[in-house]
Amino acid sequence: MNCLFEKSKKVKRNKKIKHDYDGIYFFGGKDSFGFPNNNMYVLKIGSQKLKWEKILYHENETLPRPRFYHTMNYYALNMNVLILYGGRNDIIPPQGFQKQILFFKDIWVFHLYDYRWEKTKSLQINTFPIANHISIIYKEEIFVIGGVNGKGYYPLNMGKIYLD
Repeated sequence: MNCLFEKSKKVKRNKKIKHDYDGIYFFGGKDSFGFPNNNMYVLKIGSQKLKWEKILYHENETLPRPRFYHTMNYYALNMNVLILYGGRNDIIPPQGFQKQILFFKDIWVFHLYDYRWEKTKSLQINTFPIANHISIIYKEEIFVIGGVNGKGYYPLNMGKIYLD
């Protein structure tokens, strides 16, 4: 069984960095011109007025590639993180060339305690390129249902990715 991240890799929370990470997180999607992006926003809830905040990434940080039709789930069992999986990015080529569609199979972890992205290495063999899918986390597994890739639709049977 492959593990998404090792428990020994837990980083102690830096007390100098204080993030109020309560809210609903949104990653990627398309901008107002239809281009994929890798921005992240949090919708602050719990007060009369909802407030959008853009997450500022660390300088020189390696980020997930821009994408849409991906999933992102909250995982609190061993770490307070968001897990990003799959998605697609349509590359708009110069005139006269055919449009390319990239389907992603990568998994990224966003650490809520210090707003830092980490690309997983150990799970890439269990993943498959997919977009327009559903994913949920139950205990220590991500269940992936349905979706599409460059070859067509995935049947509605489930795939599993082990987190621990």
